[in-house]
Amino acid sequence: VETITATQGQTVFNLTNAYTVGSTLLQVFINGAAQVITVDYTETTTTRVTFVTGLNAGDVAVFRVN
Repeated sequence: VETITATQGQTVFNLTNAYTVGSTLLQVFINGAAQVITVDYTETTTTRVTFVTGLNAGDVAVFRVN
């Protein structure tokens, strides 16, 4: 599990733990709310997630690989 606090307008999050793109093993939450792949974010690489819209400063992003 990785927890990252967003900066204003941040869309790209680089993770330290790799996951398999498109495997549905990655779960993403913003301030506790589950996010939906292709609606809210994309799996850009095996260690990068890009959100469709920028987050607010202080938003807490949680990334969990199952």
